[in-house]
Amino acid sequence: MDGSKKPVRAKLRRLALRFSGAPTFEGFSLGTDLQGPVTKFAAALGTPDRLLKLAPKSAGNPGNAAALSPAIVLTTIAAFEGFAEDFLATVLALQGNGLAQIAKEVGRWNNPSLREWVGTAGKLVSPSTKEALEAGPSKKIAVYRMTANGNWSPGGKEWSEILKDSDAWIQVRHLLTHGLVTGWRAESWPPPLRRDVPEAASVLRPKGSGKASLDRSGAKSCARIYTLGAKHAANVVAADLGKTLNWSELPDFR
Repeated sequence: MDGSKKPVRAKLRRLALRFSGAPTFEGFSLGTDLQGPVTKFAAALGTPDRLLKLAPKSAGNPGNAAALSPAIVLTTIAAFEGFAEDFLATVLALQGNGLAQIAKEVGRWNNPSLREWVGTAGKLVSPSTKEALEAGPSKKIAVYRMTANGNWSPGGKEWSEILKDSDAWIQVRHLLTHGLVTGWRAESWPPPLRRDVPEAASVLRPKGSGKASLDRSGAKSCARIYTLGAKHAANVVAADLGKTLNWSELPDFR
């Protein structure tokens, strides 16, 4: 077999397993149920939701429980990445695309942030729906805002802020997964290589001397950005296809 075709073949097999459970590509029929990715997303979010419930709410040194915050971020974004791929692959199937074309499109996505995923979704829908995706929800998404004195305050953020913060949280994930930071103590968070990407520290609690920490409120905001943000965008895309989604099992991360 031509070596250049192997990655595409491998992607086809993974898609076949994901959508049908079939062990091989032969006879595969891609599923077109948009609710399926939503249901799996909610199930995957059960882990960070339970981790958040374990995290201490009181002030003071959390001890080993400090490791819960980075774990919440990592598991939340991992769940989103699976949903992002599955949902838009199903959208492509509903639009009549074949498995080879879907595998080609999905192969272009590489751990997208919420902002990048919304941009990709905008290319698959009508111009009016793309505008709705870019405009965001009519109400602010409830997350935490950092006050001038470096403390968290419950509040909401506009869609543009949510999308910007989603890029910063991908930077947090990147630094954690590459072992450049631990996530459970105050430390220096290296800046991104690209100047147009917000720094990880922009969504963390400042600790002075160039250091910042990832705490429970920050992790909770990350979870809400990547769940409520994904919910809004998915609902807009689903409506464009005449579909309605059920989010009753989605954790609220309160």
